[in-house]
Amino acid sequence: KNIALQLFGFDKNSEVRVTENGKGADYGFYSVAIKNKGAKSEANMDITKKGGYPIWYISSRDVTEQKISLNEAGNKAAEFLQKNGFKNMEMFESSQYDYVGVFTFVSTQGDVRIYPESVRLKVALDNGDILGFSAEDYLKSHKKRTIPEPKLSSEEARKEINPNVEIMEEGLAVIINDLNEEVLCYEFLGVLDDDTYRIFINAENGLEEKVEKLQEAEPIYEDVV
Repeated sequence: KNIALQLFGFDKNSEVRVTENGKGADYGFYSVAIKNKGAKSEANMDITKKGGYPIWYISSRDVTEQKISLNEAGNKAAEFLQKNGFKNMEMFESSQYDYVGVFTFVSTQGDVRIYPESVRLKVALDNGDILGFSAEDYLKSHKKRTIPEPKLSSEEARKEINPNVEIMEEGLAVIINDLNEEVLCYEFLGVLDDDTYRIFINAENGLEEKVEKLQEAEPIYEDVV
């Protein structure tokens, strides 16, 4: 109960209902329902029994105006993760839907992105409140990894990509392939015919493991007073 109230800034006098769950599951957790009478908002979340980590959270509060920028909201999401024990996280996707910012973070080990360890957050653009949070993928996958040295150079990996693709960024990443195995890849962000793609080339054998076409960027608004 205390963790739930503190995590998301609810008044200590809020009405809280806690239910024990997870019997027979891979891990035990508590389900928490919070009703904040003053702010007329409700929220639900699950918290792990071991460690007290939030698994997911959703708030029903309406957001009807924008007072902060998408960039500011992203900073608030990053601060929330840092404050609550999610270390070495890097944002790799952000978008805006009406007055809500949506952000995806992945953990990093050295200079390598660890995509199985992802966390998603929704942030209100009126005051920066966290409205949604999902860390199940992160909690299931988080561990210290021994990451091998790439057998291919980035130049060799680039040769496996359509030469008409203009490469904008590159780096190393661990992803889950079609066989549900973790593999080390070169990650390339490239543009072809006004479309942007994220391309993953296996750093050991040069296989194209995955290609993602990115959605058009949502509008990013300037700071408003």
